[in-house]
Parts: sequence; structure tokens; C-alpha cells
Amino acid sequence: MDIRLLEAFRAVIETGSVTHAAAALGVTQPAVSARSRRSRACLGFSLFERSGNRLRPTAEAIAFRAEVDRTLGRIDDLASAAALLRDGQSGSLAIASHPMAGLTLLTPVRCVLHP
Repeated sequence: MDIRLLEAFRAVIETGSVTHAAAALGVTQPAVSARSRRSRACLGFSLFERSGNRLRPTAEAIAFRAEVDRTLGRIDDLASAAALLRDGQSGSLAIASHPMAGLTLLTPVRCVLHP
């Protein structure tokens, strides 16, 4: 699945409108409509039903949303992990030395653990 399809799906389900979803994503309305069509073709089921000028999620869409939220949340976690690595705030360093040199030459190290 393309991440942009998942983001478009989530935006439409949250706003109830392709136009509002497009504005939230910073893309055009036809781009969101195309992503919605591609999602339907990829998944094999419809995600929305028209109700007047609003879109209502199908039962399948409601069930699928939990998985989409979980997946996009993990992608956000990956972006955070990459930022920590890029900024030198994550990773590991191993220093080996003679015990006496370690006590006298190395300054005390503050260790911070990230979950």
C-alpha cells in the first residue's frame, strides 16, 4: 500500500469531504479523488458511500481505519527515531580500556536511556 493512499483515506474519513481532505493534505481535490479510486482498486472494497454532499465511511472503512491509524502511527515513530539518530541523540557507543585508565582518564559519562 502506498502511504499517500492511507493518508488520503484518513483525511477523508476525518473531514467527511474530499475537498476538505485535499486542503488538509495540501493537494488538489482531483488528487485525493484519484487516491480514493486507487485505494478501492487496491483493496477490493469501497471505503465511502455518498450521502448528499458528504461521504460516509462503509463498515469496511471503519474496520480498516484502526489498521491505518496504527500503521501511520508507526511511520511517525520511524520519523522520530530517524530524527534522534540524525541529531546524535540515539545510538550506542562502546569504549574499552584498562580498568584503571577508565577510572582516571575518562570523565564521568551521563547515560540517558530512551524507551
